[in-house]
Amino acid sequence: MSIQPFQYNSPTLNYKYTSNCFTESYHRGVIKLSRKPKTEANDYACLTLVCPLKRGINYTLTVSFKIKTASHHIDFCLLSGDRKRIQKIGEYSISKDDARRWTSFSVNFKPNADGYIYFGFRGGLLYGLGNFIMIDALHIYESADSSPRMSAQFDSLKKLINDNYKREQFIHWNEMKAEGETSLDAKKRFFMSLKTEDEIMLALQKSLTVLLEEFGRICRENDIDYWLDFGTLLGAVRHGGFIPWDDDIDVGMIRKDVDKLEKVLENCDTFIKLDKYYCIDRDTCNIVRIVFKEENIKAFVDIFLYDFVDSSDPAATTAKQREIRAHFSDDMLKYKCVNNDPTLSYWENRRIFDKDTIALIDGEVARLNDELGVTADKGSHIMWSIDNVSVYAEKPGCVVPYDRVFPLKKLVFDGVEYSAPNDWETKLFERYGDIFTFPADMNHRHVPRTDEQFQKCLYVVNKYYKK
Repeated sequence: MSIQPFQYNSPTLNYKYTSNCFTESYHRGVIKLSRKPKTEANDYACLTLVCPLKRGINYTLTVSFKIKTASHHIDFCLLSGDRKRIQKIGEYSISKDDARRWTSFSVNFKPNADGYIYFGFRGGLLYGLGNFIMIDALHIYESADSSPRMSAQFDSLKKLINDNYKREQFIHWNEMKAEGETSLDAKKRFFMSLKTEDEIMLALQKSLTVLLEEFGRICRENDIDYWLDFGTLLGAVRHGGFIPWDDDIDVGMIRKDVDKLEKVLENCDTFIKLDKYYCIDRDTCNIVRIVFKEENIKAFVDIFLYDFVDSSDPAATTAKQREIRAHFSDDMLKYKCVNNDPTLSYWENRRIFDKDTIALIDGEVARLNDELGVTADKGSHIMWSIDNVSVYAEKPGCVVPYDRVFPLKKLVFDGVEYSAPNDWETKLFERYGDIFTFPADMNHRHVPRTDEQFQKCLYVVNKYYKK
């Protein structure tokens, strides 16, 4: 658990010491900071903190930057208001390639006194014409466990909230029960009756159904395996279709079947296509989606990659997968803007479409998969692929027995049968716990809810929807 009182995104960075620094907004939000020629080498370039840091509290700094300088290292420091009290909290060794790549740096630290109000860069890093530092993002956050009293207060509050929630759930479901029903029967009936009443959301969900139906048809006719995954699997089981507040489709596929699907779609008379690229920013992810060929319709089916792996110890394989995945993401972050605009500010826009670059990344993924024991056709287990988004790799079910997924079963989604994991009950329980409870997050926003998108969704629904 963490509290994040200090979070700097480049459009809102507040630079101090402007009498000795050139400060400019570089294209779309990335800040470029350079030193005037007469400034002394050991002078500081400073960012103003939102509020003073406190002595004895554990903090973590993460910063993403590019730097051009003749210096061999850069110091990260805390400074007082008069810049006379200074604490060095980290050091980064600079290589000649740093001006051409984005670098990530992270360090844990404790302030040795109260009242630090600046974050500073030092080390002659900006001394001389043409030198600069470009900051994409800088975060300082406080760990809740650094303050035992605060941690205890949060634990107490969390327990109180959970107790109240359980009490309200007990009362609600007992009131919902019809004569002769169990609480579970009442829950199933209630969730199955829930449908969205939002006109825009309904049009979006119907357009997604169009994509899913065409995707399912092509997979069925070409003997390509897939299965409903995550919120779409949950929706099929609990609602018989969409979760009322969900606005995308999730499916899982073995990597070799994605390759087969890609080749089929290249020679298929259809209104859908495979969209494939890498997103590289604070995380690294291989994005694979089914989208409409017609441009500017934002609806999509997310395809999550899985690999076969031979493993005699799934727990050890899971730990190794997480370690290798972390190294892979870190390496990609260092080169995240290769063949890409280095000034794009948002994760979704840091896209690599270049086929040669994708081939290089795919080659690195293949090499790392060899270390993990990934097999092409069949293995004892099925693993969450290392080039997927990492957040799910930290959750249970990263490496599961083969028979957890195969042979595939059938579930009905919006009146149509689709493939589902063999043991979908265990998968849902590991991911969501008790699925017959209301989640904390009921505000999914994968797709814009603009009037323009609404009209485009209506267009494809009227053109392709079969009901």
